[in-house]
Amino acid sequence: MYTLCRDSDKHPERRRLADGIHLELRDLDDEGRVDFDLDDGDERIQKIRGMRAGQSKLFRGRSGKWYRFRLLDVSVRTEAVRVGVMPG
Repeated sequence: MYTLCRDSDKHPERRRLADGIHLELRDLDDEGRVDFDLDDGDERIQKIRGMRAGQSKLFRGRSGKWYRFRLLDVSVRTEAVRVGVMPG
């Protein structure tokens, strides 16, 4: 489980999830919808917009294996989110 935050030095905006893939928190609106970018360090591989708590997305790592990340919790007040990662 990872925490990402836009306005805190305690938690980063970007974090390595698994297999060379990074997740970046791009935006979070007042209704709890979250925008992310997945990248492999060099280029964006998936643009995710309007994700809500409880939703999940599949992504493929550099090795070709599939993984799933789930948006577990959204705090609009602190602009922080928690995500979990598991094999897809």
